[in-house]
Amino acid sequence: MGRTQKKLGIAEPHNPLYSASWFRLKGRIDVCDLVPETETEWHTRVMGNNRYYSTNHLMDNGRWVWLIPLASGQTSIGIVAHEDFFPFAGYNTYERTMQGLQRYEPILWRRIRDLPPVDFQCLRHYSYDAKQVFSMDRWACSGDAALFSDPFRSPGLDQVGFANLLITEMIKRDRSDQLDAQTVNNFNERFLAHHNRTVLAIQSAYPFFGDCLVCGTRLIWDNLRAFSINPAQRFNNVYLDEQKTNALLPIVSRIYALAERMAKLFNEWATMTGKKYSYKFVDYFAVPKVLDFYHRNFRSRKTVEELIADHQETLEYVEEVAQIIFLMAIADTMPEMLAHMPSPLWVNAWAVGLNPQRWEADGLFSPTSKPRPLMIEQFSTMFGVTDLSSKLLDEMGRTSLTGSRV
Repeated sequence: MGRTQKKLGIAEPHNPLYSASWFRLKGRIDVCDLVPETETEWHTRVMGNNRYYSTNHLMDNGRWVWLIPLASGQTSIGIVAHEDFFPFAGYNTYERTMQGLQRYEPILWRRIRDLPPVDFQCLRHYSYDAKQVFSMDRWACSGDAALFSDPFRSPGLDQVGFANLLITEMIKRDRSDQLDAQTVNNFNERFLAHHNRTVLAIQSAYPFFGDCLVCGTRLIWDNLRAFSINPAQRFNNVYLDEQKTNALLPIVSRIYALAERMAKLFNEWATMTGKKYSYKFVDYFAVPKVLDFYHRNFRSRKTVEELIADHQETLEYVEEVAQIIFLMAIADTMPEMLAHMPSPLWVNAWAVGLNPQRWEADGLFSPTSKPRPLMIEQFSTMFGVTDLSSKLLDEMGRTSLTGSRV
């Protein structure tokens, strides 16, 4: 909590579970140097072996380590952890941070152990919220002065852009005597809701960061939602237009409700996984339809009708993907339960879960939409679940699942 929050009285309690330490080193600490040259498939997967220029994540259950190249020629390295897994006392000094890296990331530690740090910082309970960030009294907060969700995947830059978009609009309306309390309240609610969804999407996954299948699938799911909703809303100023907002609300609410259900499914899956499946690499642009969503939803100047059509297609797509992920989770945790899936193969995505005793009561077998072909084989094989189609055939006695319903 910063001085601005204290001054304005808008602070919410810190999330007590997440803390971090970080430091800078002179020179280039390249993740490619941590992998033996004999791993040719890994090295050739990225053109020019240029992973260095991205933020690279070294992940395990409850924590991750970043490697970030800086324009100064230095490299930033940080540990971010869920304190139930890694107490802050284990990395709240440079010496303890290095001891932690020696234990959990020994290859990186050997690369940097003799390099003197340029600096070192740490922050306990970095995640914090706010009661409000905009006021009719002509003040507004952006960036760290407003709130902070999590460093994973750098959502802070997105949140700064979103806050500044809303702040600019309020200034424009105020200068033309068109700003009212209802607008300020609406903008507060939208921004804080976006923050809360970001926190849920990121921090609910920390306990299974080290589970290749569950975490990898979860990251793809998050990308699908990100490409499908935020760009379309930002590039078409949906948040600033009450007509567009109200027109899209029924669809967007359904998507967010599905996201909350999927967050619970991933948590259940992580605690029950049989670790039967694994994969080495997934190109999320190769996931069916993702590239199309990416290009289409970054276009601007759309009419309300076009936006509704886009969001409806998004809703139908994530509904299908949610069902495929549900089937993957069953194949991993209780494949015998695939025999209980209906024919045609279509369930209520808003009722998925891994407690079979809840399926009937939650309405899993009472979908509100018509069955459509599922991309089971195309999607699941990317994550090494190569036998999902055959398992379904075996358990359900079907003759075909590829591209058509039976």
